[in-house]
Amino acid sequence: MRHVRRMAMEDQSERREALIGILREEELPFDQRLRKQGEHWVENIVIPSGKEGKRLVIGAHYDSVEGSTGANDNAAGVSILIRLAKKLHGRDSGIEIVFFDREEYADHGSEAYIIDTGIENISAMVNLDVCGYGSRIAVADKGNAGNPDFGKLMDRAVLEKNRVTLLGYLPNGDDVMFQKYGIPNISIAVLNDGDVKLFEEISEIIRSGQKPDEDLNRRFNELEIISTMHLGAKDSVDTVSQKSMDMLLEYLIDGLI
Repeated sequence: MRHVRRMAMEDQSERREALIGILREEELPFDQRLRKQGEHWVENIVIPSGKEGKRLVIGAHYDSVEGSTGANDNAAGVSILIRLAKKLHGRDSGIEIVFFDREEYADHGSEAYIIDTGIENISAMVNLDVCGYGSRIAVADKGNAGNPDFGKLMDRAVLEKNRVTLLGYLPNGDDVMFQKYGIPNISIAVLNDGDVKLFEEISEIIRSGQKPDEDLNRRFNELEIISTMHLGAKDSVDTVSQKSMDMLLEYLIDGLI
């Protein structure tokens, strides 16, 4: 939680400086990659894989919407990745951890990262977003169940051990940019049971080729997870749960180490 509390600030430059300060204190190697993307300068912060050629990218955006401290969206995801980076440090894992700029705005940092790195150097991408509230891990698998590009994250045994629910749909995040460039990707969130059920319903509707109706859209906007982000009623540091973050970190460790 201490990393979440330090990151949860409305000012974007202060969020960035807090993240950089944490990485230095944790003695983790990182690069600051500045690039003009469209009409904006974006600054991604990267903990390099340390290997030539293809790498598995695990990312979380560090920016927030205007006026929000972005505690669950997405300081929680950033905090989990920092802890994962500590576990991976010194291992020849081929995993690159990226903190993306401008997920909430146009000219995304994730696209700038793909252009800088080169499609040919990325095997797959794992996106963490809204991971600090709830009791169930949910993964939008996008047909990647069993795909070895994701380590053991998509292996049946690891999914069952960690009670992961596979979904056909989660709201778009930085994973969409990797999808755009044809790079295999999954998105991970933490939800409560009620929210999982609605996302399962939405997933089935999308699979059938239908569009969500007005009632489903209303129920989506009333989801508890929605209230934790974008200036919702529970968009605060106090909403984020250490237990939720620990649960997701354990899944990542089981699947990657």
